[in-house]
Amino acid sequence: ELNGLGRQALHAGVRDRVKGLTALRQTMLMKIREFDPAGAYNYVMMVDADIFAEGSGGFDIASALSAFTMTSPTGNNADAVCAFQVAGRSANYYDTFAHRGPECKFENLAGQPYCAAQSCGGGMVLYTMAAIHQSMCNYQYINEQTCEHVPFNVCLASHSHGRVFLYKPWSVAMAAGGTR
Repeated sequence: ELNGLGRQALHAGVRDRVKGLTALRQTMLMKIREFDPAGAYNYVMMVDADIFAEGSGGFDIASALSAFTMTSPTGNNADAVCAFQVAGRSANYYDTFAHRGPECKFENLAGQPYCAAQSCGGGMVLYTMAAIHQSMCNYQYINEQTCEHVPFNVCLASHSHGRVFLYKPWSVAMAAGGTR
């Protein structure tokens, strides 16, 4: 049984968007750990619901799962795989709020289908349950200029779970002219 779910919005009374998102993600993370304490599931998906607000073209979950085997010849090497969010017809990664690492462009998908990152979001992130359970990292609010994914991914890296990738074939197309 999951305890603590109520009718009141978790971010009610919080003016700051990032503070509210951080509280929501942390509550979800605690529920995931409560629901699956033994790590019976392989992955956890964190989704930004606003990817659908301005006409997202959707996503392909099978493509995301294949990223976990493509990142290493030996198999499951990634700790987190982020969707590659683009706006309109741009080839540039759109979610610069969550992204830390080298620039990654939506090109050369066959030769280089992913880019390493220290942090990313892209509207959706798949984390391995091993990274979630072994690191015991939590979502921490820093300030309104710091995306909640950034300190979470820094924590993962500090616990040997810093293999984070933007996976270009798992693209999330946002409407052109979207706001971020």
